[in-house]
Amino acid sequence: MRLGMFNLSSDLAWRATATATVFGLALIWLLSGVLAADETQIQPSLAQLNDAADERANARAPVKVRARRSVAAEKARVLALNGRTEVKYVASVQSETTGQVVKRNVDDGATVNRGDPICTVEVNDRDARVTAANDAVTLARLEHEGALRLRENDYQRESEVVAAKANLSAMQHALVLAEEALANTVVRAPVSGFVERVHATVGDFFVPGSPCATILDLDPIYAVVHVPEQFVDQIALGTVVNASLATGRSATGEVSFVGKQAASSSRTFRVEIALPNKQYEIRSGVTAEVGLPLKTHLAHQVSSALLVLGDTGTLGIHTVNNSVVEFHEVDIVTEDGDGTWVGGLPMEVVIITVGQDLVSPGQRVDVQWVSG
Repeated sequence: MRLGMFNLSSDLAWRATATATVFGLALIWLLSGVLAADETQIQPSLAQLNDAADERANARAPVKVRARRSVAAEKARVLALNGRTEVKYVASVQSETTGQVVKRNVDDGATVNRGDPICTVEVNDRDARVTAANDAVTLARLEHEGALRLRENDYQRESEVVAAKANLSAMQHALVLAEEALANTVVRAPVSGFVERVHATVGDFFVPGSPCATILDLDPIYAVVHVPEQFVDQIALGTVVNASLATGRSATGEVSFVGKQAASSSRTFRVEIALPNKQYEIRSGVTAEVGLPLKTHLAHQVSSALLVLGDTGTLGIHTVNNSVVEFHEVDIVTEDGDGTWVGGLPMEVVIITVGQDLVSPGQRVDVQWVSG
């Protein structure tokens, strides 16, 4: 009897445990569905978030900003480069004859014109040779003229006339050589320029090729820069260029040469700017900072204070279109005394001049117009 009661109690206990377990699992399943539904509901989509942000922005009062209308203008991008000044022509003046130097006609630092005497060599008998050659030419001319008259009367053979003419030509050639030898006793400047150094002194003995002086052709002088390959096709001959020199001087010239062969090490191209130098005030070998204009671009003039950074870190300008703020990426074309010139904007645009740091793209603003 006791054994039967024990079995009945165990069976009831097992059933109660099983029922509780099933009930608990069902409850957990139901709760998980509710929680999942709640979790789905509390995560709005990106579009919903954007709409909500727009609603909040529209609900706020428009921010007051100042703005002005701007129209793009043609502006050249200026490439800043460092180079140096160079003399294009250096004349090494040399003797063309033999003899002792009897005079230095100029000293170091002199300014000479083409044809001015630099050094003088002893004449010796060169002038006498010129006189003798002149007399020989006179005699040969008379003999040739006499041969021509005799031939007209059939008293002279043609071969004798030709011989007389050849003799006259030979005497004329000898005269030219004598005159040239005499002229070579004065060594003259082949170009106009600045005498950098006189190498000869009185008493020196010259032979053909002996150095007399070095003359620099300083007008014009050239500012030489090397342009990266990506910009070389944007440079035009005749472009006006400003150059600032390390000596404190400044000069304006024109592009006179753009190279066709790149330097193998730097992949840059040689560009020369001819700078007027009438008074030889600009020296050769001086460092020059050059602003080299490239092809023109449409650009707007702005203050550098109006440039802001976009969400991605790009440089740009805040503009207004139908009272709504827009952000435009820009690139700096050039900077001058009038301000900063930027490209990347429409041809006509409304630029925010005050309050650009207080607005964001898509925000509505209350515009107060300013001129200029």
